[in-house]
Amino acid sequence: MVRIGSVFPGPCNGYFGRNSAGPKRVEAPGADWIVARHENGVPLFAFFSGGPKHMDECLAGWEWNTDPPQE
Repeated sequence: MVRIGSVFPGPCNGYFGRNSAGPKRVEAPGADWIVARHENGVPLFAFFSGGPKHMDECLAGWEWNTDPPQE
């Protein structure tokens, strides 16, 4: 399960927008949405129209980690 502090290093199939290929750190996960902050400081929003099941299916195919943030 994605949680605050999780990092998506890749493009995530464009769910955060086409200009969001760099690393993104999750700031708020919801049932069918995720707010993350791009490495350049821009907040990004991903919405999964198929609901929580669709979000889980996407997350299963993306590269991401739940390691604590390293400051």
